Amino acid sequence: MVAGILYGFRISRLPLEDADEATYAMVAREMIENGNYITLTLFGKPWIDKPPLLFWLMAGSAQIFGLNEFALRLPMVLFGILAVLLTIGIVWEFVRKKELASITGLMLAPFPLFLAAVRNVRMDVPVTAAILGALYFFLKGRTKPIYLLGFGTLLGIGVLLKSVVALLAIPLVLIFGFLYHDWTWFKNKYFWVGNGLGLFIALPWHLYEALLLGPSFLTRYFGLQLGRITENI
Repeated sequence: MVAGILYGFRISRLPLEDADEATYAMVAREMIENGNYITLTLFGKPWIDKPPLLFWLMAGSAQIFGLNEFALRLPMVLFGILAVLLTIGIVWEFVRKKELASITGLMLAPFPLFLAAVRNVRMDVPVTAAILGALYFFLKGRTKPIYLLGFGTLLGIGVLLKSVVALLAIPLVLIFGFLYHDWTWFKNKYFWVGNGLGLFIALPWHLYEALLLGPSFLTRYFGLQLGRITENI
């Protein structure tokens, strides 16, 4: 409830604030106008900087509420609320104390940088929610292995939200394995089936774009994502 008020209250008060918001809004608008929901475009030309899932959600929201700031920012608000709930769930899985889990959620909800990102058209909060979701299902899978299906599935969704950034969840579970000396999840069939589902979700769009656009897709798309790790762009 607190997160919903903080994130959703008057999100349409300010116009699109910067180049990122404006660019993402134009890509979503062109998606609606040209009916091409596979290859993203900007000024009528292929735009291959980002994967499509968030733009699908923005376009769907705009078709319901109109092409305006509220509709374009609404998916970020929902992902922000989800991220807070998942944070509470993760802490609960570790400590089994409702008060501590709730306090953790209350700490994240008003955190200034997170709050600012939720109230703008940004991909950071959606991919964060996907990573947190993957970690939550991973932890649930310790006691109920079927939940391990969710780990890879959420990674696939995260990759469609913001490319390889979502894979940051992988070193986190490896660190967990080393710290807790627990590798039972690695041998579990549900873990690998979930990873297969993640590939099924993320791979088709990437393969289609690579075949359609050729080397330029690989150079621009993956080059841009890797460049963010090594330099300020």
